[in-house]
Amino acid sequence: MKITVDEEKCCGAGQCVLIAPEVFDQRDEDGIVVVLEPEPPQDQHALTSEAAVVCPAAAIQVHDTPEPPPGSGGAARGAAPAPRAPGLLGGPAPEAGRTQRPTAPKNLNMRTPPRGVPH
Repeated sequence: MKITVDEEKCCGAGQCVLIAPEVFDQRDEDGIVVVLEPEPPQDQHALTSEAAVVCPAAAIQVHDTPEPPPGSGGAARGAAPAPRAPGLLGGPAPEAGRTQRPTAPKNLNMRTPPRGVPH
């Protein structure tokens, strides 16, 4: 796994730091994200992926890097891709090439008052 960030997109919300403090930090002067571990260890992959998903500015990109087979000295051609970390809150990982976005609950339709409430 390799992490890149687009500092121009970063809004300084700090969600990444709260979720994965060993991988991300923020600049003191403006709160922009700083990557502490561009290639985080395996035990940080799930948290790092979750931080990228919850970033409100979509400024964090996670790139899968295939693990080389033991003793090969490099990645094998045609090897299966590295397993993806689960999505937000342990849900399934988003499909390749698609960005997972949260959706609003369906009961927030403010145009129709609840039953029994006069208009």
